[in-house]
Amino acid sequence: MVAHSVLITGCNRGLGLEMVKQLTRGNNTPELVIATCRKPKEAQKLNEVAASNKCVKVIQLDVGDESSYSGLVSHVGELVGAHGLNLLINNAGVSPKSTRINMVKWRQMTDTFAVNVVAPLMLTKVALNAVTKSLSVDLREHNILVASFHPGWVQTDMGGKNAPLRPTESISQLLTQLAQLSELHHGQFLQYDGEQLPW
Repeated sequence: MVAHSVLITGCNRGLGLEMVKQLTRGNNTPELVIATCRKPKEAQKLNEVAASNKCVKVIQLDVGDESSYSGLVSHVGELVGAHGLNLLINNAGVSPKSTRINMVKWRQMTDTFAVNVVAPLMLTKVALNAVTKSLSVDLREHNILVASFHPGWVQTDMGGKNAPLRPTESISQLLTQLAQLSELHHGQFLQYDGEQLPW
């Protein structure tokens, strides 16, 4: 990993937790991995990783709560210092427990919409590619590389046990691709294995 510092949203379980685990292994570990989650005190597995890796800092962030953003920005600024933040991985997302529309509660739908669509740190797949392209244009002059990755269908709480990919496989390949990103990938939508996806 070429980044000095990495911030990942949604790290208490699933793909976010696996990213933190894999980033702390090997010779190219970032100097700082900022792992966010909604309830840090309840994120037992994430806290175990942080306890054995001094580069991992667990901080609170609920992407559905806009009022927490300014505190996050301030805290991250203190952690990264003059180096700045090198890599932001917007991983956080929610999904209703039930997949049958007639069983999904109103509150579940509004919470899902708030986190996956409204929150500036996360968008649904429908809008994500257009925003990626727009950001790639807006941020080019600041030398900020923007790309979106599809992790594949993965065996997580959200993906289910029938998914063909294990989290370790998806994240291992995805992190390899992140380390190889260049200007050629700016504004693209890529699969975890580097294949460019049409949209």
